[in-house]
Amino acid sequence: MAEGKTFRPYSRYQEEMLRGRNDFTLPTPPDGPVIEDTNDQPWYGMYMTTAEVNLYLAEFATYGVNGLQDASTYFNKAVKASVEEYDRLARLNKIPYYGTTYDYDSHEKAIDLQSGEIETMMSHEDYQLTGNKELDLEKIFIQQLLHFTFQPVDQFATGRRSGVPKFNSTIWPREDYSSNNMPAEYYPRRTSVTDPSPTDLMYDQIIQSYENQGFSTTMGKGILNSERIWQDEGAPQWGEGPKIP
Repeated sequence: MAEGKTFRPYSRYQEEMLRGRNDFTLPTPPDGPVIEDTNDQPWYGMYMTTAEVNLYLAEFATYGVNGLQDASTYFNKAVKASVEEYDRLARLNKIPYYGTTYDYDSHEKAIDLQSGEIETMMSHEDYQLTGNKELDLEKIFIQQLLHFTFQPVDQFATGRRSGVPKFNSTIWPREDYSSNNMPAEYYPRRTSVTDPSPTDLMYDQIIQSYENQGFSTTMGKGILNSERIWQDEGAPQWGEGPKIP
C-alpha cells in the first residue's frame, strides 16, 4: 500500500503531547517525505505547577491581599515558568521537531525554546502589568487560560469565573455571536442533568437534590447558563471580564 498524507495549512491539536503510544505521521511540506513516529513513549504531564501557583498569587496581589509581593513579581515568574514547563513537556514527550529537523529540508528549524525568546516575549506591552486592576486581571486570566491548554476542565472553570476572554478586549477579544441568535447568555456553565429512572432506588433523593439546587431537567436556551452551581453564583457572564473587588 502506497504511503500518503493529508496536508493542512494550519497546526492541529498536538496529540502526541498526550498519546505517546499512538503512531503518528509527522507534518512535512506537501511534497516532503512521509515520516512516521512509531515509538511508544511514556506520558509526562503536569499538575499544580510553579506557573499556576504564581498566577494565582498574581491574581490575589491584584485584589490587594495583604502580605504579598507586587503582582508583577508573581506574574513575570509565572509566565516564564509556564513557557519553560511546556518546553520541558515537549522534550519529555518527544514532540515532533523537538531537538531535530529530520534532515529533509535545510530551512526547517527545531521547536526547542531558544535563549532570549522568553525575554523578547515579556518585553511586549501585553505581558506587562501596569497597576490598572481591570487590565492587569485580564492579562493574568488570559495567561491562566493559556497555561491550562492541556487541562480543559481547569480552562473552562477559569473562563467561567473570570469572564475572560472578554468582549471588546484590546488584547484578546471574544467573538460575539449574538447576531447569529447565540448570545453569551445561552452558553452552558454546568453540565446537564436528566430525570432518573422511576425504578432507581435513589429516585426521590435525586429529584430532591435537583429541587434543592434549582436544576431543571428540560433543556432550553439559557437553562444551563442561568441555573448555576454554587461556586458559579455571582460570577461574571461569559465575555464580561473580571469583577473588580
